[in-house]
Amino acid sequence: MEDCREREVTFKASDGWRIGGSLHVPQSKRQVPSVLFVHGSRHESDAYGNLTAPGIPQTLIRRGIATLRIDIRGRGASREPRDFYLMAPDEMARVVLDVEAAIKFLGSQRRVDASRIGIVAEQDSATAAVLASSKNRRVRAFILISGRLSPSAKLAIQRTSAPILCLVSKE
Repeated sequence: MEDCREREVTFKASDGWRIGGSLHVPQSKRQVPSVLFVHGSRHESDAYGNLTAPGIPQTLIRRGIATLRIDIRGRGASREPRDFYLMAPDEMARVVLDVEAAIKFLGSQRRVDASRIGIVAEQDSATAAVLASSKNRRVRAFILISGRLSPSAKLAIQRTSAPILCLVSKE
């Protein structure tokens, strides 16, 4: 069975905000694909599960896929210097910088194939995920869970050739 240990990581967004997350890169002789998980503004990185409450990342890990679950600025391990709910709308929109930094960080890992990155994003963070990665050829697929997309994100989707799976609830 695949080693399911994750390690806590930190990196900085281009505006200097420190982003925290959990990274798992499987032991492999060759580079592996990866998936970045971006939670919505009312959640934290454990929204997708953790090692004590398994979810999608742990299923991918067992299949030899690297995963990075981040906390967006103002939430969880990325809370400092300000909670998300205390931010002005223009500050909240900078979550796109968190996603850009996470893609760069994930692609810099030695055993990760930087040309095969997928993104799972939920709710209001789906806009940031799409805007940060729709022009990035390293991002090869999107899964949007109840994604709330801005008009600019909808236009960005039209420009990408990456497959997109959208899941919604009856809410």
